[in-house]
Amino acid sequence: MTRWIVLLLAGGLTCTGLWAQSPAARPSAAQPAGRSASNLPALAAIPDGKTTVLGGEIRGVDPVRDQLTLVPYGGKRIKILYDERTGYFVNGVKKSLRGLTPAKNASVQTVLDGTNIFAVSIHVLTQEPGGETEGRVGSWNPATGLLTVRGSLARELIAMRVPAGTPIVRTGQAARQGATANPSDLMPGALVSVEFAPGSKGQGIAQKISILASPGEIFTFGGTLTYLDLHARALAVADTASGETYRIHFYPAIIADAHRLKVGQAVTVDARYTGSGYDAIKISTK
Repeated sequence: MTRWIVLLLAGGLTCTGLWAQSPAARPSAAQPAGRSASNLPALAAIPDGKTTVLGGEIRGVDPVRDQLTLVPYGGKRIKILYDERTGYFVNGVKKSLRGLTPAKNASVQTVLDGTNIFAVSIHVLTQEPGGETEGRVGSWNPATGLLTVRGSLARELIAMRVPAGTPIVRTGQAARQGATANPSDLMPGALVSVEFAPGSKGQGIAQKISILASPGEIFTFGGTLTYLDLHARALAVADTASGETYRIHFYPAIIADAHRLKVGQAVTVDARYTGSGYDAIKISTK
């Protein structure tokens, strides 16, 4: 009997020793053992690339997938990803993304992240927001003033009204050549940038149209050859003047020395804009 009492007393002392540990010695529920805020993986940088502001209505927010659904003015639903890197503002005041909800009036600054569209910042406004879109003219009806543009990010046709007297200007290389612009230049395939305000029936109202390129125009790109595929007859040039990278098609029958091109070379490419892309007519190396 004496032996069993000793064992029970020893077991009691062992349990007492466990419960007597100080709070600092016990794992915390808020901070799992072996992991602290200092060793959590850092967020990746926001994707590089040109950003585009899309104005419209946020129809849905999925906090599980970190995804929102935006319906641009005159456009179709677009899925846009967001995360902790995304800035969220209500009437210009920064808010927590936990408070992001559907909103009638919003503008989203977006950038391509691979094949996905990522929200750099989300602005919800109490007043009707405008927007800006860049893409190719799908159709233009001067009688009704209806213009459709296929956005470079959304890949959908965005419809808008162009009131009489809306400024139409040329920018980029065409502007440096002294070319003027008018409504007849809004031909299908023309590359344009449109600033617009919201209108009725889900259609934007154009405030200013900048024509970046018209089918048939010749452009000169000078910079570094960053991509070359002889089989696909395609190359890419990082243009020094604009800071943009342009994908250009070429035909070996026209470009006799195409086989001598190498990635990393300094090149000058004269290319014709076709309405869907650029075709090289001359390539010079330095």
